[in-house]
Amino acid sequence: DAIAALDDTYATDEELASAVNQLKELLTQAEAGLEQKINQVQENLDQAVEELTNSISANKSDVEEKLSAVDSAYKTA
Repeated sequence: DAIAALDDTYATDEELASAVNQLKELLTQAEAGLEQKINQVQENLDQAVEELTNSISANKSDVEEKLSAVDSAYKTA
């Protein structure tokens, strides 16, 4: 019977509701995982900026000391 065959090809409301709930759960898990990764990237960026700032500060002091020594040597000569 053709109509009975069509009924077998369509999902029931309960099956659709179950599938929607599974998708919602997967979406929630994916969002949580994404948020965790974003936070991890932000922490890594914060650490990198801190390390770069410290490195720049250390190099600035070193360069200033060397320029001062060159300036003193020039004035002495």
